[in-house]
Amino acid sequence: MVKKTKKKPVKASKPKKAVKKQAKKAVKKKFPPKAVKKQAKTVVKKPIKLIKKPAPVIPTVAEKKTPLKIVGEVTHFYDQIKVAVIAIKKELRLGDTIEFVGHGKSFVQKVYSMQIEHEQVSVAKKGQIIGMKVAEPVKEKDLIYKKN
Repeated sequence: MVKKTKKKPVKASKPKKAVKKQAKKAVKKKFPPKAVKKQAKTVVKKPIKLIKKPAPVIPTVAEKKTPLKIVGEVTHFYDQIKVAVIAIKKELRLGDTIEFVGHGKSFVQKVYSMQIEHEQVSVAKKGQIIGMKVAEPVKEKDLIYKKN
């Protein structure tokens, strides 16, 4: 004869609620509430910078503190020999320091040579058109200012 054995009821594992409570307790032990609050505050205080800083803006002549006197305007440029043809609006002399400004570019140079119709001159007066050797390439309608 076969003995019938009573099957023992299988104990169910801990209910889901109990597991959740244990997990919460473990998290609280590892990260106490005060520490979590401090971390949250510091995160809020320090904003994340995602945008790169823009390139520095070069101040235009109008924005500079010292007003510069306009001397002339470039009417043509010969790039092979680096000579600018300039329409003079105010007197310009050899040795003056001038600034070429325009088309997002500017540079400063001294006046070393000026010519009117292939003849060397030391002074150019209002209304004259001169040729001048320049250090860097310029474009038409670039303005020329006299530096003090």
